[in-house]
Amino acid sequence: MRKGLAVFGLVYNLVRVVMLEAAARQGVAVARVSFTDALKWMRHARPGDRMPKLLVNPARPDRAGPRCVKRRPKQFDLTDEQAAGRAAGGAGRAAEGRLTPPPTHPAPSHVPFD
Repeated sequence: MRKGLAVFGLVYNLVRVVMLEAAARQGVAVARVSFTDALKWMRHARPGDRMPKLLVNPARPDRAGPRCVKRRPKQFDLTDEQAAGRAAGGAGRAAEGRLTPPPTHPAPSHVPFD
């Protein structure tokens, strides 16, 4: 496990060095050079191969933050109880993660072992 993480870190850093070199040659910011394109070139390059121009992602100066993952649409609509809970600010059993009341169990009887 430890060796695998070390190799992963080594490969990641090598790809970042390739990106840095490509950015300097192409005159763009390192953040715009494609990580995937640099990794693909490293996988197929042979000793002595010249570095091609790597893919440069478009500049997005108005982007404020990272992309977010959207929730996938559900196959079925909410039940009336769930919809009412959402309308009331998320309160209710559906928001707590349980739709049915917790089961009740009788108190255990203490029987000594022989």
